[in-house]
Amino acid sequence: MDLRAYKNIYLIPNAHGAKRIYPSNKIEYHKQLFYFESEGMLFPNLTVIDHLKFISDIFETKDNYVKITNALDMNYFLKRIKELSLGMRQQLIIAMAISSNAKYIILDEPNNGLDI
Repeated sequence: MDLRAYKNIYLIPNAHGAKRIYPSNKIEYHKQLFYFESEGMLFPNLTVIDHLKFISDIFETKDNYVKITNALDMNYFLKRIKELSLGMRQQLIIAMAISSNAKYIILDEPNNGLDI
């Protein structure tokens, strides 16, 4: 198998001639990407702050979610997800993305339900 390393990313040819990228340090690689498909992926019985703490722990961002909730005027951070409107859930997802400090953020219809 031909294996070439380039800046901690391994390129491996497959049967179709395409390259698959495998990072040498998968944890650091995955911390560069934040992906969230929809508000349906939120846990309904957890609070807003629980979700933000969870992202902070995963991405090791040192509790920057406090600044983000203040900046986004999210005064509902103690409410459970099931108590939030669609717009509030979308705002939470955006706050989670910002809180992750990920290099790449992928969101599906991030403006859905927001009054912009």
